[in-house]
Amino acid sequence: MSIGPTLLSDFSIAPPLPIYRFCNEPLIRSKYIVSHLNQSCCSPAVTYANMPLCACFFEGKKMNTQVAYIKETSKTVQQTLETLTEALKQRSFGILSNINVSKIIKEKTGNTIDDYLILDVCNPKDANNALSLHKEVGLALPCKIIIYKDKDKTVISLFRPTESIKTLGFSDLKELAQDVEHHLKEAVDAALE
Repeated sequence: MSIGPTLLSDFSIAPPLPIYRFCNEPLIRSKYIVSHLNQSCCSPAVTYANMPLCACFFEGKKMNTQVAYIKETSKTVQQTLETLTEALKQRSFGILSNINVSKIIKEKTGNTIDDYLILDVCNPKDANNALSLHKEVGLALPCKIIIYKDKDKTVISLFRPTESIKTLGFSDLKELAQDVEHHLKEAVDAALE
């Protein structure tokens, strides 16, 4: 993805003098972004009001792949859900809940959005192992996978368990999170076949 220098004064919170910085990291679904450096964006630091900032301009729509494992397919959302469900089952994972966001938004607001699902995914044995060490790990459970339509393709995105565990600071669960993430990434890849 091509990303060019951006004039920080284009932003509503910009300092009075224009500052340019370059960023190579696609972060979130937005055209204009101001980000803290601790979100793995740019270096060296630009400061405004004693806060490290960087200004990123890009036309893409990709999450920061440090926190998400993202794949695309030409399958429909429903087809992707079906193949993912089977791939998860083969790896001893189940879908605890399937939240049909597009249906809920239609029912509650009358607005229509593209197909969008949020899945809560769990392997009971792994969840039990994690909870036996830290009750608070429930804040990161179950694992999240989203499937949604984006123009002529379907996107499937896994919130990496290693990142959610890192956020909670449970370093003793690192290996378990890596193992869970490995199997979930395999399932996502299999769902695309």
